[in-house]
Amino acid sequence: ILDALPYVDMVHEDYESYALALVEEEMKKIKPRPLIKETQITTRPQSTILKTELEFIASGQERPTVIGASDVHAPTSMEEWKECIKIARAEYEA
Repeated sequence: ILDALPYVDMVHEDYESYALALVEEEMKKIKPRPLIKETQITTRPQSTILKTELEFIASGQERPTVIGASDVHAPTSMEEWKECIKIARAEYEA
């Protein structure tokens, strides 16, 4: 059994305009900073994989669809998990 009523905080009707006036007053005190022009970011990839990926993105090509992705299933037994980890480690170290 609930024996409490919802709490409603009474807010003065001029509260929002008062808060906005305070913000405006504070903004007048702050010096405007000059805008920094956007520059094109240049990168020098240190790996061939990253270089290839950046070139692919710059070319605007669509990613190829992975064939057979629907055939992949999540491991269900401990042995399948261990085999997946073994394969992942071998791919990582290669």
